[in-house]
Amino acid sequence: MQVKIYREPENQHLIVDEEALKLYHELTAELNIPAVKPEKVPNVYQPLNQAQIRILSALCPVSVDMTKYTKSTIPVEVLQTIKFAKDMEMFDKICVWYDDKEPDPMIIGKNYIAEDDRIKGYDWRMHHTLIARWGDCAYEFMDLLELGRQRVMKRMMNEATEIKQLIDMFLAAPEVHADKFIESGTTIYKK
Repeated sequence: MQVKIYREPENQHLIVDEEALKLYHELTAELNIPAVKPEKVPNVYQPLNQAQIRILSALCPVSVDMTKYTKSTIPVEVLQTIKFAKDMEMFDKICVWYDDKEPDPMIIGKNYIAEDDRIKGYDWRMHHTLIARWGDCAYEFMDLLELGRQRVMKRMMNEATEIKQLIDMFLAAPEVHADKFIESGTTIYKK
């Protein structure tokens, strides 16, 4: 089993370099930029945009709260990373995304976009962050996105092929399908 922790290369030094972390907090305070609490490390993991979320959710379409995940054993290195993120209060929620057919789950951290979203429980208004992934292969971030893109394309090709088959079937005998609809109200293309 392999494990991949997805830290942003330009920020990962903040985890171990106390001087860099101190400078980070001084600069954010001086520039009046919202930051984490002075004793905490800011989020150093891979932020996701909407396209990346769609791609990764194609690889792992099931999402559960980390505390409810029971499909496989979470490796110690991933558990240590989750504990660190929780201790540093980096995320409002931590989820496990997985796929029953092809394992290799991933850990996703989520933060509400605004305080009002948190108050109202708007879980659909959250920033997503890729924290870790484990399984057969430890893909780099860009390789993981390409794998997801291929999965999206395959799924769309399968759907398009199915639709084309239905259209071809209808065009081969439109009168039969029209009569079937008139008699029973059903069509070949309703699922």
